[in-house]
Amino acid sequence: MSPSFIGKVFVNGEWRWPCPRCPRTYRNKRTITTHLSYECGKEPSFCCHMCEKRFYHKSKLKQHILFQHCDGTGVMRYQCDKCPKSYRHHTSLHKHRRYECGKEPQFECPICGKKFSQKINMKVHYSSVHRMSPLPINLW
Repeated sequence: MSPSFIGKVFVNGEWRWPCPRCPRTYRNKRTITTHLSYECGKEPSFCCHMCEKRFYHKSKLKQHILFQHCDGTGVMRYQCDKCPKSYRHHTSLHKHRRYECGKEPQFECPICGKKFSQKINMKVHYSSVHRMSPLPINLW
């Protein structure tokens, strides 16, 4: 499918290509074409098994695991003693234990009802799958 591009727009001091389907903008036409083909309106298909963060590209998932969950040698830093998730920072593990581990996901999409453990994942789902932005004020 050949996307119909709108001309460039000036955003924060630079010319950018706006996505015709969502509010995102890109520096060059190649990256917006990739966005339209693999990302826009789709849920990220690669999921981190340690923290549930999702990615559109496998390389970004690998990079995330290396920098967020491992020390420089590939060894996990802070491992949850109740589940297989691990974190780079002790504060992230503490937050996981307090709000996520062993608990039902508490953030629900107001459109389709899908539930998420983290608010940011629900926001990404809402804006990419349902192409709606911003969320209703009472969900922030």
